[in-house]
Order: sequence, then C-alpha cells, then structure tokens
Amino acid sequence: MMTADIPLRNTPPRAPKPVRSRDKLIVAGLVVLFVAGCVGLALATGWKETLGQVQKLALWQGLVLLALSLANYVLRGVRWHLFTRRLGLPTTLLQDIRHFLGGFAMAVTPGRVGELVRLRWLSRETGWNFTRTAPLAVVDRASDLAAMAIILGLSIGLSVTTVAGGIRGAVPVTMLALIAAFIATRPVLAASLVAAMWRLTGRRATRFFARARGAARSLERFSHGPVLVAALGLGLIGWLAEGYSFHLL
Repeated sequence: MMTADIPLRNTPPRAPKPVRSRDKLIVAGLVVLFVAGCVGLALATGWKETLGQVQKLALWQGLVLLALSLANYVLRGVRWHLFTRRLGLPTTLLQDIRHFLGGFAMAVTPGRVGELVRLRWLSRETGWNFTRTAPLAVVDRASDLAAMAIILGLSIGLSVTTVAGGIRGAVPVTMLALIAAFIATRPVLAASLVAAMWRLTGRRATRFFARARGAARSLERFSHGPVLVAALGLGLIGWLAEGYSFHLL
C-alpha cells in the first residue's frame, strides 16, 4: 500500500556514458530552440537598428562595457562553482566556469530552457544523473532572483522621482522574487510542495515525483549561512556591474 509520502531511493552516481543517439537528439532540439529564439529576437528588435547603435560606440567604450558584462558572468560562474562543490561534484573551477558560460549560448531559447544543457554536460563528465544535479539550476536561478530583488528594492528606496504607480508595480515583483528564493533554499518546504503536487495529480507518475522530491531534499546542502552569503554577494556584485554597464550605455 502506498503511503502519503512519495517513495524515495538513494542511488549512487553513475559512471560516465558514451555519446548516444538520445544525446544527439537533445542537442539538436536545443539548437532548434536557439535558432527560434534568434529569429524571434531579430523580428522583435531589428538588427539594423541594433548595429546602428553599436557603431556609435568608440572602441574603448565597447571594451569597458564588455569588461563589466564579463565581470558579471565570471562572478556568477564562480558562484556556480561554489554550488557544485557544495553539492559534492568533482569538478574544477575552470570546468564549472566553462559550463556556466557555455550555457549562455542557449540563453535565447524560449524560457531559457537551453541553459539546462549545463546539467547535461555535468552528467556526461561526472556520471551524475539529471535528478542529482537539478538542484544546481534551481538554487542558481533563486540566487539571481534574490540578488535582483535586493537591487530592485534598493532602487525603489533610493529613488525620489519614481511615480507612485511604478513603485506599486515594483514592490510585488520584489516580494515574489524573495519568496521564490526562500522556497528554493528551504528543502523541507520544497519537498512538501512536490508531495502536494503528487497528491493533486492523483498520485500518478510516482517515479517522477520521487525523483523531484529527492532533488528538493538535496537543496539542504545549500541551506548553509556562509554559502548563502557568499552566493548572494557574488550575485549582487555581478549584477551591479551589469547594471552599471547599462548606465554607461
């Protein structure tokens, strides 16, 4: 008889597997999404207008903007390495930064789902399955949400010219981002949400929800004060550098 709790099994990391046809299909699907995103971006913005604005920049101005943007990505790559080490993955700093930066090649895919290719690379190079590495994507996105929420909150607090309507629209976004970040760093709460969804679906797809609950419980490794502070600090500095580049632009 199945209990209210989702059955959960702990499985050891698998050995790295060779290239398979399924891997090729996944990559092909991501490339299709990437192309679709680029086409949508071109249709929405117009390449001629974009190139025209870029050509107005001097070389040194472009280098400064690129350096600030690179600082953002590298600092967040270091944060990704912090998370992988906390999870127990046997990866190096350069390896993690390569994964993190490489994932942005798929950033224009709808919903940025292409960035999950990082987890596929980790699976190929370490033997860890998707379920065991999935918390990385969750906590990384939650860290970005928390950093952006803090920056948005500071912007609202320091602004003296923002109209009241703008403040009312920004405050809910800030609160939702902080709530999402809080859930992502509370494994018991996240696991409870997965169990609730399992019951709402009529207790179907037990294997899927069991894996999801196992991934949620893995978030406990990130519920560590120094790790959270370091991750938040890296995210704040990175996004502030990116914001300053937009200010200069």
